[in-house]
Amino acid sequence: MRSTTTTILTLAILALSAPAGAAGYEGSSQRLADKWGDCRECLPPQVDAVILRPLALVGGLFGVAAFSAGLPFVAIADAGSLGDYFDATVGDSMRYVFVDPLGTH
Repeated sequence: MRSTTTTILTLAILALSAPAGAAGYEGSSQRLADKWGDCRECLPPQVDAVILRPLALVGGLFGVAAFSAGLPFVAIADAGSLGDYFDATVGDSMRYVFVDPLGTH
């Protein structure tokens, strides 16, 4: 019963905060467009924070596993490309989770 109540309250808070975020979204998207380039396909920050960032974090953890598994092979084949390999498997998703501003993807 308690988890159902918590779920309902969480969904209600998200639903009520969406219109407030959408009202301020137009001005913020223009500021982001000025700073980060064209932002016609930007998402509302709520969607980015609640859905996409946690998924990217999980993807980054899978990227850490892939990086660890492939590291010996990449080191043997071409040690100079370790940075590129890290960016492809871990860096991009972690940069998205922790560095990029909300709503810019």
